[in-house]
Amino acid sequence: MALKMKKMFVESTNKTPQIDLDPENGVLQIKGVSIPEDANRIYTPVVEWAERYVRHTELFLTVVRIKIIYFNTSTSDYLMNFLKTFKKLGEKVRYEWYFETDDDDMKETGIHFESILEVKFHYIEVEEI
Repeated sequence: MALKMKKMFVESTNKTPQIDLDPENGVLQIKGVSIPEDANRIYTPVVEWAERYVRHTELFLTVVRIKIIYFNTSTSDYLMNFLKTFKKLGEKVRYEWYFETDDDDMKETGIHFESILEVKFHYIEVEEI
């Protein structure tokens, strides 16, 4: 990586997800519940970080892991922008969409995002996120 990027880590709260963006190993994860009152404050730095990452990464593969249990409408727009950023990496990105075993709605949401973004998601069913 030509530019030394810093890892971004934000601990989860009862309304915001854990954000763990690690530029060295190329694993970028958003996990938990996302119903912030001010999605702009939470997600603008995340999207800006992602844009810098895409411009500077030299990794062969970046893994984008979405492990969200529930999110609100304002999160949806930022999440879409975050995911869209990585399209520039082409084949060098793997999108992983996690959902809990009984959560058909979250799986359907992933399918919806995948069709809008026109990228391939890998769906991973887990007992608990």
